[in-house]
Amino acid sequence: MRRLRYPEQGGRLWTLLLSMFLRPDLMISVLGSSKSFGTVVSVAGFDLTVQRGELLVLLGGSGSGKTTCLKMVNRLIEPDSGDVIVAGRNVRSMAPHLLRRSIGYCFQRVGL
Repeated sequence: MRRLRYPEQGGRLWTLLLSMFLRPDLMISVLGSSKSFGTVVSVAGFDLTVQRGELLVLLGGSGSGKTTCLKMVNRLIEPDSGDVIVAGRNVRSMAPHLLRRSIGYCFQRVGL
């Protein structure tokens, strides 16, 4: 189990958390998130900000990391590095099942 760290004052995460407190319209923020599967780097240094009511499209070719990025937001995949903030809270501090209750996710292909 990872130990949560407090953000350093003046750092990127500190600035983001402060801006989310002052700007409640900021809903999702991803800061420098990366994910590798073995030696294959799927996502490197991904940054994203989504505001309340904003429509977002992740556009890219097959295997470019779109799905991996979205799965890191709702903790279906844990990022190797970086931070994911949803509604002002780091997702690592939230129980995955409670986080997923607040985020809609639609799979493109479902296998039954």
